[in-house]
Amino acid sequence: MTFVSWMLARPQAILALFAFVILGGILSYQKMPLNLFPDSNRPTVSVITSWPGAAAKDVAAEVTHPIEVRLTAIDGVRRVTSTSRDEVSAVQIEFEYGIDISTAATNVTTELPRVTGLLPVGVRTPLIFKITEAARPVVIIAATSAKGYNLNLGQIRRIVENPVRDELLNIPGVAEVEVFGGDGLQVAVDLDRDKLQSFAIGPETVAHALIGSNVSKPAGLVHRNGYRLLLTAQALVRLPADLSEILVPLPGGTHVRVGDLGSVTWGASDPTSLYRGNGAPAVAISLLRGDNGNASVVIADIETALPRVAKNFPMLALSIADTQGRLIHQTVGNMLDSLRDAVIMTLVVILLFLSNTRAAFITALSIPLTYLLTFVVLHLIGYEFNMITLTAVVIAVGLLADDAVVVIENI
Repeated sequence: MTFVSWMLARPQAILALFAFVILGGILSYQKMPLNLFPDSNRPTVSVITSWPGAAAKDVAAEVTHPIEVRLTAIDGVRRVTSTSRDEVSAVQIEFEYGIDISTAATNVTTELPRVTGLLPVGVRTPLIFKITEAARPVVIIAATSAKGYNLNLGQIRRIVENPVRDELLNIPGVAEVEVFGGDGLQVAVDLDRDKLQSFAIGPETVAHALIGSNVSKPAGLVHRNGYRLLLTAQALVRLPADLSEILVPLPGGTHVRVGDLGSVTWGASDPTSLYRGNGAPAVAISLLRGDNGNASVVIADIETALPRVAKNFPMLALSIADTQGRLIHQTVGNMLDSLRDAVIMTLVVILLFLSNTRAAFITALSIPLTYLLTFVVLHLIGYEFNMITLTAVVIAVGLLADDAVVVIENI
């Protein structure tokens, strides 16, 4: 007895199998992760290095070129590209397929210290970024002042960059929170040119005094009575008044206070970003998912947690200005509608051309069961619903129609 004959002799087994496929397909469909696109790009790591005050030509020769040469030697590197602009160097390292993005970033982090010691004085520590689909924000929140508080964008940014950011990072699936827009707080030292000339000093002398007086570094150890005491040289300033009391050395060996050379007040840093959310100036909060995170799940968690976060900060009005969720659900919904329409059109074509109601009815059962089984397999092997997988499923309707016609004709 063949397997087919054995199954046909036991219709209850076939019904149980069909019920299992239907239940498994429905559960897999509901639990299938949703993303807009699969992460099909080669693993890419970007190294951003800042050199304040340097021209693009100097950045290319003194910063970009040494970093490129060093990072090209890493195993698995396919291509290294770079861009040099005034004050900024950007080097992108593209790895071969099959190399995990975290491994690639670790290799770059390990290799960079071998070249950073050769860079010019004043070059800041390079920043390393993993370039993946997860680098695109899943949700952008616009933060503005709540009614009755009248906070400016600088004050809003200071609140967002610290406590608000910490709370958002606690949301499951959120790997990074980036803030842009608004003014950064800093101390403004406005020097009086006439006073500088009267004391025969330049702005650089004041700058060196400010840098040298705002420090916190170890100063050694003291061993006494069996105890070891750690000494720290600490002279940190916290308010503009502290900066105004710093002493600036004069050519004659005397000193003058910074406050006697000009005014020291709270000020705003040079604007580097501007954002308008929901039609008004705002501070933007970009929330990024992890490399292995699921966009639809993370978005749902963010939308659930946002009212709680907003309640903890009544001085802020937090609203979602942009989200991948709309596009993901619209795209996936359109693809599923196309799948439904394709199945219906297939059944209509079979009914019209074969003029066999029983065959059309069998096809109407077999095609949905086939797709439910497909959902089970996709879920078990770790796939997700995105434009690529759903397009493949829709195209497969034609193959199923051909197979159904051939089977019916043979029967």
